[in-house]
Amino acid sequence: MIFEKVKKAVTDSEREIYFDEEKRPAVSNLLLLFSLTSGRSIEEIVTEFKDTGNKVFKEALAESIDAFLSPMRARREQLDEEYVKNVIKEGTKRAQDVAQETLSRVREHMKFAYPTIFH
Repeated sequence: MIFEKVKKAVTDSEREIYFDEEKRPAVSNLLLLFSLTSGRSIEEIVTEFKDTGNKVFKEALAESIDAFLSPMRARREQLDEEYVKNVIKEGTKRAQDVAQETLSRVREHMKFAYPTIFH
């Protein structure tokens, strides 16, 4: 799926790969993504792919993203589905409790006793 998404990523008709956020925002965004997923500097990536064109650049970018996500995929596969559901359920409950407490404090400070307005 990553390879298809990257292949469809918007670029422009220029063959040369270079970073310019104003003139080439799409390619610059892909370069930034490549840098973040590979740990390499944008300058290094530009030097390597400067004259290769978008196809070769995008293939390498997709490989970089895939390699970056691979350990996370492996970890996700190791997790027990019931455990994950429990964590989500408990997190949701805690978030609801905190939100309810916050809303109660807001209502109190606004002198807006929500439940009593319907009586």
